[in-house]
Amino acid sequence: MRENQKKYLGFNDTWLLFIGIPFASLILASVLFAETLNNSPADFFKICYPVNMVFTTVYWFSFRFLVIQLRKRKELENSIRTRIMVEFIAVMIIFLVLGPTLEILIKKVFRFNDALIEHNVTVGFFSTLLLSLFILSVYEIIYIQRQLERSILEKEQIGRAHLESQLQGLKSQIQPHFLFNSLNTLVGLIPQDSKRAINYVHKLSRVFRYVLEINEEPLISLDKELNFLQSYSHLIKERFGDSLKIEIDIDPVQRDKLIVPLSLQMLFENAIKHNRLGKDKPLSIKVRIDDRGRLEMTNNMQPKVQSEHSIGMGLENIKKRYKFFTEDPVEISDIAGQFSVSIPLITSSMITS
Repeated sequence: MRENQKKYLGFNDTWLLFIGIPFASLILASVLFAETLNNSPADFFKICYPVNMVFTTVYWFSFRFLVIQLRKRKELENSIRTRIMVEFIAVMIIFLVLGPTLEILIKKVFRFNDALIEHNVTVGFFSTLLLSLFILSVYEIIYIQRQLERSILEKEQIGRAHLESQLQGLKSQIQPHFLFNSLNTLVGLIPQDSKRAINYVHKLSRVFRYVLEINEEPLISLDKELNFLQSYSHLIKERFGDSLKIEIDIDPVQRDKLIVPLSLQMLFENAIKHNRLGKDKPLSIKVRIDDRGRLEMTNNMQPKVQSEHSIGMGLENIKKRYKFFTEDPVEISDIAGQFSVSIPLITSSMITS
């Protein structure tokens, strides 16, 4: 419960409750009952101060509850101006309803000389209203500050994740076994089919060029990523031949949407890394847009003996990077011998909002 409240408040406010309520009660009581404080300090601390403690505590927890409930609403959480306006209106309503009700209840429960708690109505109204707005302001200021700190941290994290993905993608292309396999495939193609060999070299150069060109791009169009995947998969297909089946079925309308760079390559590489490939049992990889408008890559499960059942660093990297741009999670499933990864497609409107 406390952790859930902390999520919407932005911090653990226990210390604020223990310090703020007694202090605010004392300040408010000193303003409202200044005459009692001067003439009879004992009555002030025996009656006036406790009465104000009750008022302040009820107000404080009421506004605190209000803040939590409003921040649970996504449309208000992401709009500071709208949220503050709604909070202000709600505070005024609570203030006008709660104040008189509390005063009646306190007088009925605690029977004491009404003269001790008499005060100027105008002063009381504005003092209590200021207290209410003060409570609201404290929670808003701290929450906005925490959001700003979190935003800065997330930007740093996405920057690191982006660099990690580039490094990972570059490593996967320049690691010795990839270069060796690529050159070995090329050597085999040259005497057999020079045109295929030339095409292979072009595809290989596109792979390297793409990885280097996306240096500053946190997001890239699905169209560009698919073109890169075509080049990358061509290299792998030349090596494995009929042991690898690739099917890409993407509606051209969807190609303008955005995707995290190298995410498809990482998913593709993950499938090849963890599965056996053979002509009798080819690895089949399918890329499509599912019914929810998400990009889905699916492959049949033919796990290698030494392959561990883990989602791997590449998929973790993709999940972290997508988390920065959208609340729609990267979904991973392993059902009936089919391994599937579903990633959300990002639109420009999602980024601006």
